[in-house]
Amino acid sequence: MAGDNGIIVSSDVIRRHLRYGDWDLARLAAEGALETAAEEDKGVLYALLSRAWYRLGKPRRALAMAEEGAKRSDHWEVSLALGEALVAIGDPLPGRALLTEALKVARERGAPPPSEDTYQASADDLAPWQAAEIELRTAVAEAYRAAGEPEAGIGIAARAEALAQLRFGANSLQAAEALHALGLCQHGAGQQDEARASLKRSLAILEANNPEHTAVAAVLDALGVVARARKKPFEAVKLHRKALELWTRRLGQHASPVGACRHSLAQALHRTGDFLAARVEMREALVITARTLGKDHVDTWITRFEVGRFEVDCGEMEEGFEVMEEARTVVRGRLGPQHPVVKAMDSYL
Repeated sequence: MAGDNGIIVSSDVIRRHLRYGDWDLARLAAEGALETAAEEDKGVLYALLSRAWYRLGKPRRALAMAEEGAKRSDHWEVSLALGEALVAIGDPLPGRALLTEALKVARERGAPPPSEDTYQASADDLAPWQAAEIELRTAVAEAYRAAGEPEAGIGIAARAEALAQLRFGANSLQAAEALHALGLCQHGAGQQDEARASLKRSLAILEANNPEHTAVAAVLDALGVVARARKKPFEAVKLHRKALELWTRRLGQHASPVGACRHSLAQALHRTGDFLAARVEMREALVITARTLGKDHVDTWITRFEVGRFEVDCGEMEEGFEVMEEARTVVRGRLGPQHPVVKAMDSYL
């Protein structure tokens, strides 16, 4: 990055905070660096600020910062931040396209030279692009999963994990993040045993590095979802509650991941037969999701559908079915009739 040494150091500090889960410190460092940065440096700094807001559970604010970065730079970190934010606000297709293009560039820049006669590149020249490829592959895999194509994300995430092992080691945070993405894709593809194994490996690495890292909560939550799919709802409830406790402690009661976790907890409680407790949690999830993502966000409509479904189970038939019909119409229009979420909704109506 261009600019004086102070800005370069600030960027490295911000990245370190992001890597180790110090989201507020990353945000403060990025905001401080932006105040004195040269204009040519601001693109990447806005991207780093976006990634901090995203991890603090503020996806709309993350998107705004990423868009500011995109006005100033086409750096891969800007593409990564914008792609992540688009996926987070429920727009995975343009996010995936942006991330895929950035990945293509990273792969080309990080590839070993075909021969010393055509290009001279040292390991130090290639290393940053190889590290970029790992982060981008992990994000692309998640974008495929969010778009309803988890099978396509499995190979991408597996490659990211293999590269992370080679570049950073088997117990690195980069490997843990790739394993998390792999586990989510495997779950989406119906490979629950494989998903559980990947997520367990990710959790072991994360807890050994920093048990208070919010990535630990994300993996616990994912393991809860897998446990529910494996017809172990009581185990799922325990996992979701542990995730919820950590997320609330680190991010507060109204962050976006807290709402998503309450949604998952409600689903698990419902599977145990505790319909009233499930409805309480789903209603709370709806309030948080609408507040953090917006009342018209697709995730808000999905949660609204679930509230309606739980109302039906608690005896509020007419009101519940009306809510479900309205929500399904909106979600089908946003995601398409073949998306797994829409097909699941169809099965209830």
